[in-house]
Amino acid sequence: LTVWFPSPAVLRCPIAGCTTTYAGTLQGQRRASLLRHLQRAHATEVTSRWRCRRCSQVVQRPTTHPCRWEEPDQPLLPHGCGGCGRSLNTARGLYYKVRPASDRSPGNFESGTQSHEGMAGTAAAVDYFASIGASWGDDYAGRYPLFDGRKLNAHTGMDVLFDYETGLARRLIDGLVAIPGVTVQGVTAPDAMTRRVPTVAFTSDRHAPAAIARRLAEQGMFVWSGHNYAVEVVEALGLRESGGVVRVGPVHYNTAQEIDRLLNAVESLH
Repeated sequence: LTVWFPSPAVLRCPIAGCTTTYAGTLQGQRRASLLRHLQRAHATEVTSRWRCRRCSQVVQRPTTHPCRWEEPDQPLLPHGCGGCGRSLNTARGLYYKVRPASDRSPGNFESGTQSHEGMAGTAAAVDYFASIGASWGDDYAGRYPLFDGRKLNAHTGMDVLFDYETGLARRLIDGLVAIPGVTVQGVTAPDAMTRRVPTVAFTSDRHAPAAIARRLAEQGMFVWSGHNYAVEVVEALGLRESGGVVRVGPVHYNTAQEIDRLLNAVESLH
């Protein structure tokens, strides 16, 4: 008697009249239990082998079989009894997967529930970037001669946002540097803006970061204060004991006028 594997979710004894089943969590446990059962209960010697669904070839290592890679969506044969030909299962292939998951790649390689909300959010983010590129990215299309459609729009959209936010960051940094008593922590050189993101951290020699954040919040401007989860960086800068930094995070839906309003508010504190 030859039993073909991989194992299904439930293995049934192929011997006529026997109702024994095995439904352990691990495929190997189910297979081992069935083999022991056949040997002990039915005095049957059992061997295991794989057979390719596409070419019917018996293989030793199915994961390296050429058909596996030429046609990855086609799993190997369901299991069957070599003696009587009776099917043992509704096997889904060589991969481990939860039952609701698709039998097609890449879903068939998911061993648990996928992050559907993460996928939806990622797809929506890409669509949003593409909408920016479709509306304002024509000047950047020449950078991507091999792209078109949504792919092109997503890339040009990111370029639009990067350049706009870099302009906001430069305006913010230049304004902060000009205020006596204020120190910008990080890259400030005008020709080095491409080395940084628009998030800007600064300190004041007159007010604690928390006090500045509180005063700005009273005027409807929302910033952060403290170490902002960059504990080691703040400690390396020697700013932990003094309360860390004030962090300002302008993005593409902010305006130059809002940057000027924040600068005026910080200057009024000095």
